[in-house]
Amino acid sequence: MKIFKGLFFFYFVILASLYAYAYAYEDTDAKVPDFFKNKQLLLSDEYPKMDYSKIAWTKISKKESDNYKYLFALLKRSETGSLLLSLLMEREGLSLEELLESQMISTADSSHTNMTLKRIFDHLGNANYQYSSKILVDRNLNLIDASLDLAHELTHYLYRVKINPYHSDFFTKDGLKKFIISNIEGPGGEINAYLVECRVLQELNIKLSISNISNRGERESNNCKFFSSSDDSVARVELLKEFYKLGSDYNRFVSEIKSFKSLMLSEEDFPFISNKLGNIFISSLYDSNYPMALLTEYQEILKKVCMQDRGRIEKWNGEMHVLKQLEKSYQLKCTTLNLSE
Repeated sequence: MKIFKGLFFFYFVILASLYAYAYAYEDTDAKVPDFFKNKQLLLSDEYPKMDYSKIAWTKISKKESDNYKYLFALLKRSETGSLLLSLLMEREGLSLEELLESQMISTADSSHTNMTLKRIFDHLGNANYQYSSKILVDRNLNLIDASLDLAHELTHYLYRVKINPYHSDFFTKDGLKKFIISNIEGPGGEINAYLVECRVLQELNIKLSISNISNRGERESNNCKFFSSSDDSVARVELLKEFYKLGSDYNRFVSEIKSFKSLMLSEEDFPFISNKLGNIFISSLYDSNYPMALLTEYQEILKKVCMQDRGRIEKWNGEMHVLKQLEKSYQLKCTTLNLSE
């Protein structure tokens, strides 16, 4: 029971920090035209009436910047969405227009948040790290669903714990566990992103009656059915079960975590995993359940780090004791990987 109370506290902290900005952020220009009537959304006189549940948000206008403005304006109609955008602008020190110019928010074939970590060595061989992130929104979604995906990705961006794969803690038992568990259960993980996304849908529905316009139910098997506006802790209990359903991937997942023999991991390290079928929560990047997808992502990140380390070892011309440390680290974490793929 303690774990559920702790996890609920994480989500409460997120909402508390969001709503702390409720009176600090008001934008009178954020009003969306009254285009939610019988699905005939009239954006302005120059655009024809059309069924916006059928058209991609990126094709509403021929002018790309206008489509982003409609997306932001709609998200601002939700209290939670408005505050997410406010937090984003405050963190970056940029207006929404400047964020667009920086291309920090862009489009892709699926919605996700890319985080890039650059490792830069100074003349003494000391490493410095630079993080950068990009929020990508599925270009094929309708306006409502795109706004929900944006809220989801903003939660990841604002609250996900940054992990450094170059740090020695990354390839440890706790490092792999933390990577998978924090990306599902952590403050910026999938469960909280889901809860925030569904809260935005609820708030938009109250204001605009958009439930008959959103394709969210058809697209993701109505996954907001787990959302409870009155008690998120109840929803979280069910979500923990759903997100860790591995189905036919159960044996593969257990086998692959055990393949890292030096880490001595087992199924007991992931207490919520089960072999029950679950087809609601699927990673768009890997088209699989989240535990399996995150394990695949961990392996891919580790492979990239190992390939970089191998290149560094081959070109090394510095102190021999440092080279021996690099070789020892490489042997420990990289010998079980197929780096030729």
